[in-house]
Amino acid sequence: SVDYLASYILPWQEVGRWDLSAGATHTLTATQELAPGPPALATAGDPFAPPKWKYNASIFWSKGPWTAAVFVSYLSGFSTNHAGNTLTATYPIPSQTNVDINAGYTFKNGVVGNYGKGLRLNVGIGNLFDEDPPFSDTVFGYDGALHSPLGRTYSLSFSLPL
Repeated sequence: SVDYLASYILPWQEVGRWDLSAGATHTLTATQELAPGPPALATAGDPFAPPKWKYNASIFWSKGPWTAAVFVSYLSGFSTNHAGNTLTATYPIPSQTNVDINAGYTFKNGVVGNYGKGLRLNVGIGNLFDEDPPFSDTVFGYDGALHSPLGRTYSLSFSLPL
């Protein structure tokens, strides 16, 4: 595989700090060892090989006590035949894009008086557009190694320095 990564901090700071990042992974070859001893098999283009491309991008913003982020991930389509169906060579799995967002606030002077000084509160939404995992010919109907069965998820977290 070849990994590519680029990141950039936007030069203007009047509206906060903006960090942009993008990455990609291109699978060139894949091998699978079926048993200890025999040589590994090349599986690039095989129904059990990983997808050729994975992309991700993120935007982080911060200004004072506020932060926000958007994460976008893309997994290219591929073919599979996990079920070993002899009537068809492979089953196409479409590409998928997923978007996650989160925002946070740090109470630098405390929540009430000096109590909770430095408390950090975060909220987030995973799988913002509630995308279902693409169907795969597996026991579960999706490829759990690559796709999540969870729809949209919500998170709330807090941290307090000691």
